[in-house]
Amino acid sequence: MLLILLLVLHGTSYGQTLQKGVADLRSWNPDETPLLKLQGETEFYWQQWIVTEGRTAPPVLMHIPSGWNFDHPFPAHGYASYRIHVILDHPRELRLMIQSIYSSARIFVDGRLITTIGQLGKTPETSVGALQGAWDYSFTPSQAAFDIVVEAANFDIFLGGMMTPIYMGTQDGVRANLQGLTAYTFFIVGTLFIMSLYHFGLFFLRRTDRSTLYYGLHCFFVGLYSLSADPADTWGVLLPTEMPVRIYFYNFGWIACISSFFLYTKSLFPQEMSSRLVNGTAAFGAIYLGTIALLPVRTYVNSTQTYQLVALMIIFYSLLVIARAYRRKRDGARVFLVSFLILFAMTAHDLVMVRGYYSHIPLAGLGVFIFTLCQSYLISARFSHAFHRAETSEAEVRQLASTLEARVEEQTREIRSIMQSIELGIFAIHGSNQVIHKDYSQYLENILETQNLEDQKALPLLFAQSNISEDLQHQIQSVVLTTLGEDVLNFELNKESFPRSMVRYTRDGEVRNFELGWNPIMNDADKVDKLLVSVSDVTDLRKWQEEARHSAEELNMVAEVINIRESEFHRFVKSSCELLQQNILILTQPDVNVPIAELSKIVLMNLHTVKGAARTLQFRGLAERIHQLEQTTSDGVNRGHLMDEHQLLVRHLEEYQRLAVEKLGRTADNQIRLVLPAGQAISAYSFLQDLRQRAEATPLDPLLAALRQQLFTTLPDLMREILRSAESLARDLRKPMPVITLKVPQLLVESKVDEMLRHIFFHLIRNAMDHGIETSEQRVQRGKSPAGHIQLQIEEDGADLVFRLQDDGQGLRLDRIQALAQEQGRLTSTLSMDPQSIADMMFSIGVSTASHITQISGRGIGMTAVARFIQEAGGSIRIQLLSLEVKPGEGYPFALVMRLPLHRFQRPSSITYQAA
Repeated sequence: MLLILLLVLHGTSYGQTLQKGVADLRSWNPDETPLLKLQGETEFYWQQWIVTEGRTAPPVLMHIPSGWNFDHPFPAHGYASYRIHVILDHPRELRLMIQSIYSSARIFVDGRLITTIGQLGKTPETSVGALQGAWDYSFTPSQAAFDIVVEAANFDIFLGGMMTPIYMGTQDGVRANLQGLTAYTFFIVGTLFIMSLYHFGLFFLRRTDRSTLYYGLHCFFVGLYSLSADPADTWGVLLPTEMPVRIYFYNFGWIACISSFFLYTKSLFPQEMSSRLVNGTAAFGAIYLGTIALLPVRTYVNSTQTYQLVALMIIFYSLLVIARAYRRKRDGARVFLVSFLILFAMTAHDLVMVRGYYSHIPLAGLGVFIFTLCQSYLISARFSHAFHRAETSEAEVRQLASTLEARVEEQTREIRSIMQSIELGIFAIHGSNQVIHKDYSQYLENILETQNLEDQKALPLLFAQSNISEDLQHQIQSVVLTTLGEDVLNFELNKESFPRSMVRYTRDGEVRNFELGWNPIMNDADKVDKLLVSVSDVTDLRKWQEEARHSAEELNMVAEVINIRESEFHRFVKSSCELLQQNILILTQPDVNVPIAELSKIVLMNLHTVKGAARTLQFRGLAERIHQLEQTTSDGVNRGHLMDEHQLLVRHLEEYQRLAVEKLGRTADNQIRLVLPAGQAISAYSFLQDLRQRAEATPLDPLLAALRQQLFTTLPDLMREILRSAESLARDLRKPMPVITLKVPQLLVESKVDEMLRHIFFHLIRNAMDHGIETSEQRVQRGKSPAGHIQLQIEEDGADLVFRLQDDGQGLRLDRIQALAQEQGRLTSTLSMDPQSIADMMFSIGVSTASHITQISGRGIGMTAVARFIQEAGGSIRIQLLSLEVKPGEGYPFALVMRLPLHRFQRPSSITYQAA
């Protein structure tokens, strides 16, 4: 009510409009209207002081209240004169009050100098500004018509001229207006400072809630702003009146109150507001205030316009945050939103007023006063809720305490019931003798096969008939001894010494698996009082896990077998087992006439051959195991371990065979089901074919066709099947599938030759795909097509069948082969050899052009294995260099030429071939 009364008293002035610089007051009745507010058009003389220096140019009309840099295109910095001609009905005693002139002035009434504000000058060096609040002067004009002249200068701030109207009236009217302004300011500022202290007190009582601290700071800074902006000059009563000090505190007040308000809003609605934005804004405000404290007023005052834009953005963002909190129905959001809108409107009013768009008293203080009342209500409500929760909690604690003993007894019964029924061994070790505590689970007696476990030695009983050695048991006893009665840190440092699993043998000879858990139990002194041990029988669980793992492994193996033709699968298993059995024989009964190094070469070649076939047929897991065994063999591990690993591989292959029969319904093998041995069957086939060729027609044709299908494969079909492995290799190497060109005669291949050719070309195709053909990017850079090209040409040459294999890859790097041979000691001289001699070294074991070993190739074994297979078949192999001119850093183009005896192949008769 007092605030409303003050506003009413402040608003009792009567506005008198000035027209063309004249205030016609002849009809004015002072008894009815004791106070006049003069505003409107005045005569304005730019760059003239018309009383002290005289007029030099005609005036323009300037509206007051307003800055001269607003209504007309005059700069903010300069000097000028205002003139108002007043006309009364007769001379009478008057009182004049002027509030704000920026930033220095001389005031003349009826030709007499009545006051000076600051020091006027025509340059920044000679002018000294001052901020003086409401000033009043009593006078009686000598005539009914007189002039009021204000000579002003401004070189300090961004506003120049008269920013408030001129008040004139009776002695009582002006005095009442001045008292009303002073009372308004004291009321607002005093209330804000008291609320600030009140909220500081709340913060010190409850420091976990920072909202009271931030709001207390906000009230203090707004009070400081309202005091420094007071038109009644209450500031001059309390603090220094120098213009730089007052302007600094004015800016300090409103900038700091924006930052503190932002922090306060964040403390109330933390989930709706960005912490980074709030902290960044507060830091920016602090840096800005520290900067302007070191600069002169004339330097920093114009930059405050930038921070006013920042303040508006902060206010709009805060409004968005509060609206979001209101939508989410946060506590107090509705009251906060309404009070904030009032504060926002009055703050916007002050920002517009300070720019000089109209004249009025600052209302931000009133807005904060209303806002403060609402926030005080919210904070009081929060404290009230907190006290209510505290009282409720206290009542609940009292109720809990009254029933605690009964609850503890009930919980104890429940725990004992659980300990009697749970199928888990639980006990505690306590005392210097490390005995079992009386409270243990009943199931523990079943595990330890002992009754009445209380006070029995815990560890000897637990580890009896187990795989925990005596040395380890003594070590565990020592750790338990150093843990009980000591700080928990001892347990943490030694907990890795406690076993987490064990195997125990029952009295019936059964093997049981157990998992162990160890945890400290603390006493009131924060020392380890007992060790809680849990013993879980996981025998069945481990069994189920192993069965699940075995089933998953079987499923993967079946998935690998199902994609391979039955004949091809049986051929792979048979040939792989034969090679592995050969290795086992070498390892168990080595030929004393053959050097150990040569035997090792044979073992590696056999492994490499089996691995290549496995990879070709997509047995990835098997290929990985063989690759690891290759590495183990190269490292020179003892023969016993190598023999065990080979036998495991044989059993693994037999497991594939078993699954193919049991799960896929395939036959146990793919052998020829004849009474005669296979060699005799082939001889019989040849004899029958000779008979067939002597006769024009014979019933032997169906028999010959059936025998041919069982005994032979056509060479074109075999080579197409082998070269299909390039597709899977291309996927593994992430290269395009190469173009393959075949020229193969129509010959028949019996099983042994079939197996040999598969081994040979599996190696050669892998080498071509891995070492020879480049990646698509490299090929494009060298002007080649992205996909490589592999050519295989087979033709008869006398008594031989000649195989010619080549690709359009990067060729043979003879420089690498020569360097590797010298490194391995195969070359005793560093002199250059002819290219063909170096190329022939490719058939030596350990020589490879690969830069590193992979699962596909790189050990330098494949070409040696190829040469061995061909030589055992009575054939030969050589490398034919296609050109001796190569660019630096590139390889020699070459072709592999292999010769095999033609008699190892069968030539079908025309009739038989046509039937096929």
